[in-house]
Amino acid sequence: MSAATTTPPPGRITQWVLLRVFWRSLFLLAAANFERMQNVGFAYAMAPALGRLYRGDDLKAAMTRHLGFFNSHPYLAAAVLGASINLEERVARGELDPQMVVGLKGVAQGPLAAIGDSFFWSSLRPFAAAWALAGVISGVYWAPVAFLLLYNLFHLTIRGYGLFAGYRSAEHIIQRLERLELVRLADRLHVVTGLFIGTIAALLADRAMRSP
Repeated sequence: MSAATTTPPPGRITQWVLLRVFWRSLFLLAAANFERMQNVGFAYAMAPALGRLYRGDDLKAAMTRHLGFFNSHPYLAAAVLGASINLEERVARGELDPQMVVGLKGVAQGPLAAIGDSFFWSSLRPFAAAWALAGVISGVYWAPVAFLLLYNLFHLTIRGYGLFAGYRSAEHIIQRLERLELVRLADRLHVVTGLFIGTIAALLADRAMRSP
């Protein structure tokens, strides 16, 4: 009897698979390029999930889908990864057209890039840096270490939440992330950062006046 030639049924996406995807997502920018930006890192992160869902030519086609242009905020890109895995599961079961995955990535990457840039680059990082600088000037010399620990704990938590929320929410991931109100929190952090900078200026002025 000849061996069966039909495509085997897709495997299950387990928590372990999602954790492997999360780990790989940390290297999203490792192979960034000017032509397709983060596409290689995205496909690399997707590989454990795609390997569970497809074989042979189907796997090649799936990997090719994720080697197209992709450029978003590296932290919130994890949410797009999770959503893409959800859709790929449905593609593997024959419930969706593969172009739905490409369409989701194209729609989600821009808004999430704007949210991530506004919150992480323009708000959280300056706030944490100003807090650490104020701590050092005040004699709290372990403040830079606390900055690194707290900042990375926060961003890794958001990354992990984005991946698992994306997997659960799929095409509704943007609405899911909006519930975190990162934009509103960014506005508040701008105000607090300004207060820290004012405090730093006052401390430096006081130190200059006290010096002989």
